[in-house]
Amino acid sequence: MDEKLLKVLEFDEIRARLAKFAVSSRAKDEISRMLPLCEYKEVERNLRLTEEAYIAKYKYSANPISEFDDVSEILDKAKAGAVLRPGELLKAANIMRCARIAKSELSELSDDVSELKALVAALIPDRNFEKQIGDAVASENELKDDASEKLRDLRRKIHSANAKLKEKLASYTRNGNLSKYLQDNIVTVRLGRFVLPVKSECRSMVPGLIHYQSGSGSTVFIEPFAVVELNNELKYLQMEEQLEIERILSELSLCVAERSDMLEFALDRCTVLDVVFAKCAYSVSINGTMPVLDNGKKLSLKNARHPLIDPHKVVPVSVEVGEQYNILVITGPNTGGKTVCLKTVGLCCLMAYSGIWIPCDKNSVVSVYDNIFCDLGDEQSIEQSLSTFSAHIVNVVKITDGISPRSLVLLDELGSGTDPVEGAALSIGILKYFEIVGCKGIVTTHFNELKEYALVSEKLMNACMQFDEETLKPTYKLMVGVPGVSNALKIAGTLGLNEYILDKAKESISDEQIRFETVLRQAQYAKMQAEKQKEEIEAEKRMLEEERVRIETARKKIEEKQERIQNNAKAETARLISNMVAKASELLDELKDTVKEADEEALRKARQLFSKLEGVKN
Repeated sequence: MDEKLLKVLEFDEIRARLAKFAVSSRAKDEISRMLPLCEYKEVERNLRLTEEAYIAKYKYSANPISEFDDVSEILDKAKAGAVLRPGELLKAANIMRCARIAKSELSELSDDVSELKALVAALIPDRNFEKQIGDAVASENELKDDASEKLRDLRRKIHSANAKLKEKLASYTRNGNLSKYLQDNIVTVRLGRFVLPVKSECRSMVPGLIHYQSGSGSTVFIEPFAVVELNNELKYLQMEEQLEIERILSELSLCVAERSDMLEFALDRCTVLDVVFAKCAYSVSINGTMPVLDNGKKLSLKNARHPLIDPHKVVPVSVEVGEQYNILVITGPNTGGKTVCLKTVGLCCLMAYSGIWIPCDKNSVVSVYDNIFCDLGDEQSIEQSLSTFSAHIVNVVKITDGISPRSLVLLDELGSGTDPVEGAALSIGILKYFEIVGCKGIVTTHFNELKEYALVSEKLMNACMQFDEETLKPTYKLMVGVPGVSNALKIAGTLGLNEYILDKAKESISDEQIRFETVLRQAQYAKMQAEKQKEEIEAEKRMLEEERVRIETARKKIEEKQERIQNNAKAETARLISNMVAKASELLDELKDTVKEADEEALRKARQLFSKLEGVKN
C-alpha cells in the first residue's frame, strides 16, 4: 500500500498518536515508518500479539517494558574497536537489563501469551555483564573509585595531594606579609595547576610562575615556586588516573563488542515488545476491539467510529459488504457524513492490518484484502493541468488496472466533475466492471441513475446517510437498503436562497423525477421510523433485562440472608439444647447422690432437685 493511500485515509495521524504510547525513541521511529500488511497470517499474528499484550498487562499485571536507548551506533563503535564513554557503557548494560526483565516477566506466564513468550525465548540474560559495568560506571561521565584497585589507590593519592597543595597555598593567604599582595584570599586553579590571584602591580613580590592574567589585567595568577613540585606530582597522578580510566573503558568496551550480537538481538526484541505494548495501550485508549479476520471477502463493521474524531461527537456507522452484496452505494446530502464513512472503513482496515484493534463493537469482521484502492477528495492539479474530473479518472484508471476479486475500493462522488448524464453513464460502467471483477467496494454518489441501477443489481446495495426532514440537518447515521435524496433545494432554502430561484428550480424538475424523489423520501422516512422503533424496542429490552438482572440479584440476596438466618437459628437452638442437656445431667447426678442419703432432709432436697429437673425439661 502506497503512502498516498495512507495519507488520504489519515493513517499517518494514527501512527503519530500510536507513537506517543511507545517508551523508546527507536520504537517511535519504527511506528512512524510502520506500513499495514496484506498477508493474512501476518495480520493474524500482529493482532494476536496485541491481544496477548492486553492479557499480559490486564490479566497477569505483567510489565515487561522498560526505558532503553537505541544503542545501534554504540554497538557499531564497539565492534570497530572504539573506546566507549561511560554513558555509552551504561546504555549498553541497560539493554541487557531490559531484555532480562522482559524475559523474566513473560516467560513465567501461561500459554495464552505464547507469541510473546516466543519473542523473548531466545534472549540470554547476562547478569555478570550488567554487574561488571554497573560496578565500574558511576554516571554518564565518571567511573567509580572501585572500578579497579589501581584507580582507587590513585584517587586516594590525588585526594591527598590536593589537600597538601591547598594547605600549602592557604598558608600564603594566612601570612600577613604576603596576603596583602593578593587580590583575594583564595586558592584557585588555572590551566590545571593550583595558583594564587596576585595583584598585577605586586607580582614581583610573590616569586613563582605566572600562568594566567585576568581580562582586565589587574590580576595575575602565580604558582609559587614552593608548590611547583606538588603541582607536578598532582599532574602526574591525574595523568596516571586518566590512563587507568582509559584502560578500564577499553576493557569494558571489549566486553560490549564480544556481546554485540546478543545486545543487537536484545535491542530488536525490546523494540518489538515496545511497539506491541504501544499498540495495546492505544487500542485501549480508543475503546478498540479485536476484529474477526476474513480472507478477502466479508467486511462487517458494527458501530464503527472514526478514531480521529472526538469520541463525544462521532456518530457510529455499521457497514457490511462481501456477503449478500459486494458494492455499497451511499447517497445523501453534502456534509452528511458519506466521506467520513468511507474513511472510517478504510482506516479500520489499515489499523487492523497493522495489529491495532479497531474502534468498533465486538465481533466486527475485517477482511484481509490484497490491496485497498481509494479516490477521495478533490485532487485537481494545476501543475499537471488536470481538472477535477481528469484527476478522478486518472485515479479510477489506476484502480481498474490494479483491482482483483480480493481488493477493496473506496470511491467518493463517483462520476462527478463533468456532464451529469455522461458522468452517470460512466459511473454505471465502472460499477459493472467492478461486478465482473468481483471486488468489494463502497462508493458515494448523487446520481439517481446509480441509485436505480443498485436497485436492480444483485451485487449492489443502496444506502443513505440519514437526513432529518424536520430540522433539515444530517444525522450522520447510515441506513442500508434505502437510497437517499440530496435535499439540495431544501438545504438551499434554509441557507437563505430566495423563493423565486427555488420555485424556478422546482419547475425545471420533471414530474417523473419529482415522483421518484418523493418515493425515495417516503421510503427513507419509513426506514428511519422503523430504525427509530427498533432502537426504542432494543432500549426497552435493555431496560427490562437490567431490571430482570436487578430483581434476580435482589432475590439471591434475600435467599442468602434467609439461609444465614436459618443457619444461625439452628446453631442457637443446638446450643440451648446442649446447655439444657448438660444442666439436666448435672441435676440427675445430684439427685441420685441425695436419694442415697435417705433421711428426711435428703428427701426434701431431692424434691427440690426434681422440681428443677422438671423446669429444665419444660
